[in-house]
Amino acid sequence: MNMKSMFKPIQREIFLLIFLFLGIKMPGFCQRTYEKGYVVFAKQDTVQGFIDYKNWEYSPSEIAFKTSLDQEAKIYTAYDVATFFIEKNRELYDAHQLSYIPIYPDIVYRQLPYNRVLKNLFLQRLWSNGTVFLYNANISEGHKDRFWVKKNGVMTELVHYTFRRQYNNVVYEANISEYEQQLKELTKDATHFSGKKPSYTSQSLVQYLHEYNEALDGTKEYTPVKDKYDWYIGLSGSLETFNFDENSKGNNPTCGTSVRVNLPRNFNNAFIKASYHITTGLSVWNYDKKMYENELLKAFEFSAGYYLGHSSVQPFYSLGLGMYKLKYDVGGVFFPSVGVSYKKKIELEVTRFMDFMSLLGIADKHLLVPPRISLSYHFKL
Repeated sequence: MNMKSMFKPIQREIFLLIFLFLGIKMPGFCQRTYEKGYVVFAKQDTVQGFIDYKNWEYSPSEIAFKTSLDQEAKIYTAYDVATFFIEKNRELYDAHQLSYIPIYPDIVYRQLPYNRVLKNLFLQRLWSNGTVFLYNANISEGHKDRFWVKKNGVMTELVHYTFRRQYNNVVYEANISEYEQQLKELTKDATHFSGKKPSYTSQSLVQYLHEYNEALDGTKEYTPVKDKYDWYIGLSGSLETFNFDENSKGNNPTCGTSVRVNLPRNFNNAFIKASYHITTGLSVWNYDKKMYENELLKAFEFSAGYYLGHSSVQPFYSLGLGMYKLKYDVGGVFFPSVGVSYKKKIELEVTRFMDFMSLLGIADKHLLVPPRISLSYHFKL
């Protein structure tokens, strides 16, 4: 491969990468996504408006709220606001003061953890019947998902966590699990209720409390919208020089289709994607005829990635594995990619391929292939 033809795609790649990473600091990436909803202030005043919805990874201690989209938002803490509601997903959050023991997975404890942390947080309400409430707390210290039940005004953590403990110079995984007995105690007022043992997950705990409520008196329940996966079908067009030997023959047009799924709730920025691409007119060296021939390249790819931020314009990255097929050749590739997305629908992406056989040192091919630059549109199902 001559240096001039090799340098041009690398120039383009470097330019796009610089643009993307610098762009993260641009105002467009810092935009906030306001969703319609309401807040209930500590004085029990309910105000309709718009809440900066961040699809929180951890339970928030404050929110940004405005009564109309054309005004400045104000920040309210879990001391100021008692409840807020996101209309789009029917997500309801209540402010609570929590006292809990942080459990860090990378710490080896010589004795049972006992130091407590006191925090005011907004907890998502997963279920309630007006008397009993189930909350999910995504704790930033250690174990992420922890559950609380509130009954008769008393908040109780459903205890279930593991930690690394050292005893007699032996490190092992210890487990503290009290939630099953706690649930039996909390639901003993339903005389004829004997629910199936729940696992420590939101779905299982909600089902358990639903059955308890039916055994009690069947009063009206609150549950948010069920977690859902967002599915997209994508169409793409791109240019690439998918050539491993010494003579690159220029860029080739590529078309493709994909199926992408974005994970629910706190993981909505994470995605998994399967793609199929066809490259026409690929110039491949025929060793028998000692000449170049145009072939059709078919590529099957599987990747996982993540969108950064919560605005309409989001940079993203992914890692993937792929298999390509030519008339006389089949191979595998590993590839990282970076890109920028508008509303998770229009995407500009740069993908760099690395040949498996070259990575393993068992093939006389270039490790790196010039990048694919693609533009795609995704239809939400």
